[in-house]
Amino acid sequence: MPKSETLITPGTLYQDNRSPKAHSNVTDWDINRLDGLHIVTATCADARIEVPMDTNTERIHTIAVGGPKNPYENLFKGRNIRAAVALAHHDGDTITPGRMPTGCGGLGAKAEIKANGKRKNMGVEQYVDRDVYHEDAILQACVSALEIAGLTDKPVLAATQDHLTGEIHPLLAFWSNNSTRFTACNRSVSIKDLLDPVKYAPAKIYQEGLPCLATKDLPEELQEYMAANQREVDLLHENHPDFRQMQKIQNPETVILTTDIRPTRLKYPTLFEKPGSFFRLTIPRIKNSQGEEYTGIEFSQEELQRVFEQVQYPIEHFSKVKNIVIETPSLEWSNKIGRALTEEGFMEKWVERLGSQILALETRGGKIYNPTRLNLHS
Repeated sequence: MPKSETLITPGTLYQDNRSPKAHSNVTDWDINRLDGLHIVTATCADARIEVPMDTNTERIHTIAVGGPKNPYENLFKGRNIRAAVALAHHDGDTITPGRMPTGCGGLGAKAEIKANGKRKNMGVEQYVDRDVYHEDAILQACVSALEIAGLTDKPVLAATQDHLTGEIHPLLAFWSNNSTRFTACNRSVSIKDLLDPVKYAPAKIYQEGLPCLATKDLPEELQEYMAANQREVDLLHENHPDFRQMQKIQNPETVILTTDIRPTRLKYPTLFEKPGSFFRLTIPRIKNSQGEEYTGIEFSQEELQRVFEQVQYPIEHFSKVKNIVIETPSLEWSNKIGRALTEEGFMEKWVERLGSQILALETRGGKIYNPTRLNLHS
């Protein structure tokens, strides 16, 4: 059966997750984490994003790299983390000297709101208006990177990915050496050019195309990230000769809501191997403890609502979405989140669509437990 026709069911999720390949992936990820080799990438939920370093990376996915980063402060500060990246994306065919590139749906929605105002104070429009800083991918990445840099002393990179090729373009970097703080950006623009709303001028910022940094000017950790990206790009194009054409339009079959910071393909190496097959959103969680003892998890209602607002985008924009997979460390919570999601107004038509399903499961340590299908019509 072709991969594009592979059925997502409780059984196939479990089988893929317990495969030798998944076990090997998760084991390598755990070893690299213990060795302090990981880099956190905060990036877009878009199905076309291809983040490098699967066994050396931890992921946060939100539409347009928007939303607050402070719920992940402990992650960015973690002793297992070497660096962090704020990764926006664009369509390389829209790169024109003197003009802002486009390609991210969330940033496009931000541009539309700026031009025409909000139509509804709800859903993804509410999220984009409140939690996305700017419609320019470079500015959005830089603002996100600045926010992350305020939470950690690790090197931080702002970058954008050409989703047609998979190539990542470094834009702005922050890092420290002892007590000295360094900032690097392209010689043709300043941080004020990028971040001052009054000075914002696409004609200057993009006078030579994307204002990128040379990889050699980055700290070692981020040079390794860029080298990993080049290796991944080569592999993607080798395995998928039509990769560029595949990436022109996203229309994934699956939306994944997860608390897990591991890459999805690490845990499901077969079901989601094909580029563009899933749209992923991260759910922030709150760990409870008494002293050293872990006592469970909770979720902020505000953060859950922010996730639900973002879910509206793939539900209403992509015709092929038929699976929603919800992963948390608690099956009870996964079920609760699934039930609450179905009560959102934008879900009504999707729930009634033939073949639509919500799958809830537990995820702990890279393994999944108790995958179940919610009864959407009870």
